Amino acid sequence: MPKRPNVAAELSAKMTRALEARRAQGGAAYPTTLGLLRQEADPAAAPELTFKAVGKPPFSERAVVAKKKSLAAPVALREDLELLAASRAVLEFALEALSASGPSPWPLKKVSGQIDKGLRAPFEAAVARQLAEDTLPESVAAITVRGKPALYLKRQPPPKPPEVELAERLVRALEAQGRLGPESYPARLSRLVELTGLAATPKVLKKARALEPFAGRVVVLVPKDTDPPLALTDDLERVAAHPCLLTSLLEAARTGSAQAFTVTDLKARLAKPVQGPFADSVRRQMETASLPAGVGWIGAKRDRLLFRLEDVRAPRPPASASPVPRPTPAVPADFGAAFDEAFARLDRQAGSHNFVSLVDLRRALSFDRATFDAHLGRLRAAGRYTLSAAEGRHGITEEQRAAGIAEEGSLLLFASRR
Repeated sequence: MPKRPNVAAELSAKMTRALEARRAQGGAAYPTTLGLLRQEADPAAAPELTFKAVGKPPFSERAVVAKKKSLAAPVALREDLELLAASRAVLEFALEALSASGPSPWPLKKVSGQIDKGLRAPFEAAVARQLAEDTLPESVAAITVRGKPALYLKRQPPPKPPEVELAERLVRALEAQGRLGPESYPARLSRLVELTGLAATPKVLKKARALEPFAGRVVVLVPKDTDPPLALTDDLERVAAHPCLLTSLLEAARTGSAQAFTVTDLKARLAKPVQGPFADSVRRQMETASLPAGVGWIGAKRDRLLFRLEDVRAPRPPASASPVPRPTPAVPADFGAAFDEAFARLDRQAGSHNFVSLVDLRRALSFDRATFDAHLGRLRAAGRYTLSAAEGRHGITEEQRAAGIAEEGSLLLFASRR
């Protein structure tokens, strides 16, 4: 009875001949992979048969495989072991195998663990040499982790540390707010964190503020503020003239015994890069009678004092004079709560589009204009409401024009809740 042919041995011989042919061809054809050798030797051979053939002579005697149980493993002749160990193919194969286990990067020992033992020592020596000589393959990069190099494929970069990701997203969010206009910019830090979509802890946020690009591109306008307004370094002239900056500084500076301040007093609360532009802008507004709504100034002995109009107290009538009865407007003490209630009610009546006219809001609230404007300015500075310009809308009545707030050449007439 004729002896049954050893199919694995036959495949082994065919793969050996195919490998030798590829070596003779050279270039990108060598080293090759176990899968390509199988394809050239016997396309119908099952993977299990291929792995058996790897362990049979002559292939087992003539060839070195990076990982015998993987068709993707690089292969070379045994006399080219050093060439195989230093090849881009083996390093990429090992890193690709690790990618399924979690995010990169990985230390060299862990990378070498993805290839068979016989190749590990020359592989580690070759990669260590490439690291020292800065000759890693173009597809591979290394960073230092705990004082040692760690490797990764450039097409599969490691995740950024949370503070780095946050710093970059904060800058992108601030740039986007700047494009929206004065109602959204400068932006409060808490608003920017919200816009990043990241759950940033105070520790991570502190680190992010010290990193690039945040540290180099962003100015914290009021450093001592717990939720400071932020602006890009390129926009200091623009934000220095923003009406909300002056009104928020007056609000923050006032106490029970002091409600009027010089420009020097107020600018001291700002970051140094914006102090000069702010002082120039405010002095120009005083000279041109263009201070924000609800803000006034008066000359004092040595300087001019800025104050909120709502802080001005009327003199008491003389004791001999009969008091003139004056109706007390039925207004709530808490402007914010009253404004919220009126806005919500009017918005519902209009179809809940988050767009309510100042005409309707002034009718609904019994505050005088100065008080209304000053309190609304505080709500805007706190980031609770924004105002939209009326330009471009048809049929503006005199009543609407009178109810609007003029800022930077625009008539703001519609409120929206943030």
